Amino acid sequence: MRGFALELLVYALVFLGIVVFNYLIQRLARRARQRLPAPEPRPVETEQPLETGWGRASRAAALPEEVLAARRAPPPRAAAAPPQPRPPAHRLFGSREELRRAIVAMTVLGPCRAEDPPRRR
Repeated sequence: MRGFALELLVYALVFLGIVVFNYLIQRLARRARQRLPAPEPRPVETEQPLETGWGRASRAAALPEEVLAARRAPPPRAAAAPPQPRPPAHRLFGSREELRRAIVAMTVLGPCRAEDPPRRR
């Protein structure tokens, strides 16, 4: 019983140590962030309301033709044919005879007994 209490005490101390360590790291990071100079606010650009319906201009009116031409996607190309499947370079069983022998051996040996649940005695 004494060993169990000692073990539980050790686990509790390790857990509390991790929590305190995490707390201290967060405090140090917060102090480091406060010491950094504040970023200068950027001026906010005000947008003029557009005069077209629903507050949006048509794309053609908003962008010059050079920009629209650069953004146009090229025509889609035909998809390449998928590669033909190749036989494996190394077969697991060299011939049909070896495969037949492996199947017979699996049938005779049966399934792995390590996967069975333990038997009651």
